Amino acid sequence: MKSIVLLSSGLDSTVAFKEAFNRCDEVVCVTFDYGQRAKEKEIAFAKNICGQFKVGHIIISLPWYGTFRGALTGSGMMPKISGNELDDKEITQKSAEEVWVPARNVVFLPG
Repeated sequence: MKSIVLLSSGLDSTVAFKEAFNRCDEVVCVTFDYGQRAKEKEIAFAKNICGQFKVGHIIISLPWYGTFRGALTGSGMMPKISGNELDDKEITQKSAEEVWVPARNVVFLPG
């Protein structure tokens, strides 16, 4: 069995990668550079994971995607929320809106 894993090197995608690695005969990872502020670290960590497990790694550049609003791709500040504010719906909603990147994961799926 073969698998393609979308690997950002975050917790969710790394766990998904390891699950695919354990189950499949061949794994190739894809990391997207969509202008996210953490792209250097994400790509470096993804390369490291792929190197450790000796799997293929493809980086796809989406330079046009950085034109969308959102703290992940823009120059705005990342919101800071203290632990006692996590239960405040208004504060967490505002924070989510500040970092939301429109349809980010949909763009990464094949048509």
